[in-house]
Amino acid sequence: MTRREQSLPAVTASPQDAYPPAQIARLVGDVGVRKATMPTIQIIMLGVLAGAFIAFGAMFFTLVMTGNSLGFGPGRLLGGLAFSLGLILVVVGGAELFTGNNLIVMAWAERKVTTPQLLRNWSLVYLANLAGAVGTALMVHWSGTLALGPGDIAATAIRFAEAKTTIPFGEAFFRGVLCNVLVCLAVWLCFAAHDVASKILAIRFRSVLSWRLVSSIRSPTCTSFRSPGSPEPRASPLRVS
Repeated sequence: MTRREQSLPAVTASPQDAYPPAQIARLVGDVGVRKATMPTIQIIMLGVLAGAFIAFGAMFFTLVMTGNSLGFGPGRLLGGLAFSLGLILVVVGGAELFTGNNLIVMAWAERKVTTPQLLRNWSLVYLANLAGAVGTALMVHWSGTLALGPGDIAATAIRFAEAKTTIPFGEAFFRGVLCNVLVCLAVWLCFAAHDVASKILAIRFRSVLSWRLVSSIRSPTCTSFRSPGSPEPRASPLRVS
């Protein structure tokens, strides 16, 4: 060590610094073990809540996109920020979301979790997410809130549903994969954070990036609005595909 290096003050990590990647990986693995061994009823209840939370984010997204005249880019930026509400509620509220639980594969790769435990968690969480998202969408429909605007919110929701159901299979598959990658990245960044505000900031940037991707939980929420007998949407210049 040179004399100059000896004279430099020692650098100490601040308690507010992000956790290093190696420590994040350990945290993700430990949490993965807890999730994989969670009791069935707890998984189902937290999974239903996560589905409802994502539905709330989709509803907020639909609201801010209704009558949006900011332009394609700025409008999607605003919509992405609004939709991030869903993942924020999941992470801060401690719910079980299928896309985030894909990170359990890290515990599986370290042989801390067995394959049956991994598939059990994914299956239960996905079905619970689906029930929570669709159930929330139905309650919104029955509550009559889609008629606000008047009717513009319902028209936007129906157009989103139609856009989701007309995406070719190949495109939908790869959009879904990319969306899951971004969710896992957001959850990973949340493990690096020490406080709620930092977690929210990490999630918001991820949601802005995923505005054109297909979420396995958000999509059922959107398509639930397009049920038989639904009113035809009004003509609108809003592009949602």
